Amino acid sequence: MKSIFTTMLVIICFVAAMIFSANNTAMVNINYFIAQSSFNVSHVIGCAFFLGFVLSWLVFLSIHFKLKLKLRQVKNSLAQVQSNHVIETNPSNQERKTIANV
Repeated sequence: MKSIFTTMLVIICFVAAMIFSANNTAMVNINYFIAQSSFNVSHVIGCAFFLGFVLSWLVFLSIHFKLKLKLRQVKNSLAQVQSNHVIETNPSNQERKTIANV
């Protein structure tokens, strides 16, 4: 449910940005290091929004995958500790016979 709400919020923001940028038909000069170009304000706003969205998802995915890797490592080490604990706490057959004879 939370992901649906988040997706809808992003779509609404994108549509609002597109409506806002469609009303701005003025030209803007963009200076590069070696060149200069003129673009519509709507194109600049749309590209900036899309670039920010992609960059934020890349940062999110990198953090997400690091955490998933760490979680997998912790689960593996926990499973090893639990299996070692079970082996140590189970008495051997010889110990069981000794305990039963007492």
